[in-house]
Amino acid sequence: MKKKIFNAIFSWTTLLTISVFLFAFILPILPETLGYFPARLFLTFIIIAGIYSIDKQKNYLVYLVIGAILMNWVSVMFNFWFLASFSKLFNIIFFLIVVITLIWQVATSKIVTTKEILESISGYLLVGIIYSIIISFIIQNDPGAYNVASQTSTVEVSTLNLSVSSYYGYVTLASLGYGDIVPLKPYTRSLATFISITGQLYIAILIALLVGKYASNKSNGK
Repeated sequence: MKKKIFNAIFSWTTLLTISVFLFAFILPILPETLGYFPARLFLTFIIIAGIYSIDKQKNYLVYLVIGAILMNWVSVMFNFWFLASFSKLFNIIFFLIVVITLIWQVATSKIVTTKEILESISGYLLVGIIYSIIISFIIQNDPGAYNVASQTSTVEVSTLNLSVSSYYGYVTLASLGYGDIVPLKPYTRSLATFISITGQLYIAILIALLVGKYASNKSNGK
């Protein structure tokens, strides 16, 4: 019993949840004077913990992981704007794969444990990070897309300052809609609708899966 509790606390799934939480909620409030290091460090932790949180079929992700980590650091160290764009794309693709895999692992698990709950939380927060990266890219390259000031064009600050994009992404994902940040163009309005629907579907599907498995285990006396 003690071993199971230890493995649940000190697992890659737990590290993934912590890393995603730090990136989503702590990074946006850090001072920009710290530079790119915290953002890249958190992203590296997420990528490493993400691949080890996948139970099977990790080999095909190795090259994607190596490429994502290398471009994350090289793009900001040498201020290569084109690598920064590819870095965001690699991160989005990798995070999407991790989210889909985590959902699949929860769906195919026979019982509900701490691992499945943490995988569900990590998946939801990763979805928010994916949208935050997309929104940050839009704000940087299309100043008229939202009613917020455009971020500076330097790679270092644009990749670090996620306070606006992270806030808007999670608020929209949760369908709160405070209205302080408004999409002004058709494609950003469509994106807002898609984000909102994604958040509602994710919660509905995952809760249904977890509750269904828990009820089934209870009825079977497990």
